Amino acid sequence: MKYQQFQDRLPGMMNLDGVMAANKTGSLPQVGHDCAIIMYKGKTAYAAVLMDQLDDVIAGKQTISRIGKHIYYYLLSGI
Repeated sequence: MKYQQFQDRLPGMMNLDGVMAANKTGSLPQVGHDCAIIMYKGKTAYAAVLMDQLDDVIAGKQTISRIGKHIYYYLLSGI
């Protein structure tokens, strides 16, 4: 998962300096998903986002990226 070529979903809006993101994407017609392990300074987040009935696949990818961005900011916040 660490060597995933498709970085446009959960890690898509992350600055990966100092952050390790290992993810695995997948898709079928009108379906998109990504799961990831995201690590920063000893904190680890596990995420799985599954979407179906997508009329707009690009909008689905953007939504998954925004979820990843929120996880990223949470890890950086130190909470």
